Amino acid sequence: MRTILSGIHFLVISTETSFLRQIKNKLKEKEKAEVFLATSLLQAKQILETESLHVVLFDYDLASIEDALDFLSLFQEYSAGGLCYFYTKKPNYKEALEIIKAGATDFITQPIDWENLFQEMSKRLSSRFTQLVNIEPELQKLQYFLLFRSNKMKEGLKTLPRIAKTNYSVLIMGESGTGKEMVARAIHALSDRKEGAFVSVNCAAIPETLIESELFGYEKGSFTGATGVKKGKFELANKGTLLLDEIGDMPLQLQTRLLRVLEAGKVSRIGGERDITLDVRVIAATHNNLKQKIIDGLFREDLYYRLNILNIHLPPLRERKEDISLLAWNFLQRVLSEVNYKPPYPYLSQQSIQLLEAHNWSGNVRELKNLMTQIAVLLPSGIRKIEAKMIKKALFQHVTRHSQNEEMFQAALTMSLEEVKNGYIQKILDSKKGNKTKAAKSLGISLRSLRQKTNAI
Repeated sequence: MRTILSGIHFLVISTETSFLRQIKNKLKEKEKAEVFLATSLLQAKQILETESLHVVLFDYDLASIEDALDFLSLFQEYSAGGLCYFYTKKPNYKEALEIIKAGATDFITQPIDWENLFQEMSKRLSSRFTQLVNIEPELQKLQYFLLFRSNKMKEGLKTLPRIAKTNYSVLIMGESGTGKEMVARAIHALSDRKEGAFVSVNCAAIPETLIESELFGYEKGSFTGATGVKKGKFELANKGTLLLDEIGDMPLQLQTRLLRVLEAGKVSRIGGERDITLDVRVIAATHNNLKQKIIDGLFREDLYYRLNILNIHLPPLRERKEDISLLAWNFLQRVLSEVNYKPPYPYLSQQSIQLLEAHNWSGNVRELKNLMTQIAVLLPSGIRKIEAKMIKKALFQHVTRHSQNEEMFQAALTMSLEEVKNGYIQKILDSKKGNKTKAAKSLGISLRSLRQKTNAI
């Protein structure tokens, strides 16, 4: 039977250096695993605090049962779902039973049948970690851009490496905060255009009067204020990739011109007299339902099919809970490093992870990143473990910032999502005395989007 241990992180604890060399060779050379070695409990705990481990092999003969149970508890906190094997030359069945009851994977008597043990590990790990560390070699390249271990993300991104190798347009769909720009960057980095520029433009953030000049550029004197020649985003992305983010908010008039550019492969600056031939790969992204926008007359059907040659759909974070603890720890570790927090970094308790996984995450990965950033920046020094109460406090502050009071929240529970959104927009408009420009800025959307939304209220 073939074992699947490539990329799995092992910690082997023993005072016998010859045994350590032997097991390291077996795991590293034959199984292609990552192996960390420790000759003492202190060294083992230091490795546990700084490395992401999947499997521990613990020499029970070097520790008391109290030490063994203490280490097992620590491992379970740091590596929830990990495998911890104890092995010994002198079995004590009463103590072995106690350790198994405490959550150890197995208690093995030496000599060890390594082939059978590796097969057993492979079976156990296949439902836990292998979807992260043993994904297809092409998908593994995405780990630099996107952290995931859920089957939903694996399924959604499995075509990305093949998509990247083409020059066809791509439409990336998903809620705000799911990582659409990171997917676009991954496509660019895995493509033959990786040496070219990656240019991103948010179609919802640029005022309607400026977006045409931003995309296509302008010639000197073409309008008041055009004091020189300006290259547009299309020209800047020549030989590279252009991301049109929030394409669903692009004005209809501009959609017509964009379609002509995509079909002709040429662009002309505002006020220009000649066409400029370009080689640009276009990726569009949206959180909108473009098919509904087509029905509502707000998006061109022919442009939709021109952009949607290949597509990727990103699931919301609440539908891939397996990724939450992985992302939370990554964000936490990154920020702690940035604020010069002295290692070892604290870990998330199992109760903390359960709280994070139970949250709805309407803002998706972006919301989780903001929350973990807040926790990391305000974390007192010397903390070993992030308890559930810290997560609760941060979540409470986070939620109360987005709802004025508990009454409003309770009232919202009886309303449809559309009613809640419309009510919130109206409340912001009222607070800005009907000034739509200020209201749009407060809502974090474009003036054009606000007009569309208020027309529907």
